[in-house]
Amino acid sequence: MNKIYIILPILVSLLTFSLHSNGEWTYVMENINGTEYYIDFDRFKKRDNYVYTWVLRNYLEPDQLGELSTFQFEKIHCGIPKKSKVFRTTSCDDNVGKGKCESHHRETEWRYPNPDSVMEEIIDLVCSQ
Repeated sequence: MNKIYIILPILVSLLTFSLHSNGEWTYVMENINGTEYYIDFDRFKKRDNYVYTWVLRNYLEPDQLGELSTFQFEKIHCGIPKKSKVFRTTSCDDNVGKGKCESHHRETEWRYPNPDSVMEEIIDLVCSQ
């Protein structure tokens, strides 16, 4: 009987941690191709002039590799010039980062957003938080 009192709190804490670590995606916008963009503000970190966050993209149709969603861990510079770089990309064959997923740990070069682009909107949003 005492084992239940030990195991039950451990299971509850593991389930709570697991549910929280999945985070919640907050809808940001849709581009002209119908791709939806989301931010996970639960895993959002702001340090100095940088923001570290996850950005999810849901596609209307599978891309050339059969993927319906990708999420990327990005470092965003909130100063001048606005810019971002990707540290990790995960591609999935279903929407909202579900289904069979594959991660790529390739760091990109800094990217600079075009005026009035989705990237600029995302940078402005996360930097205003």
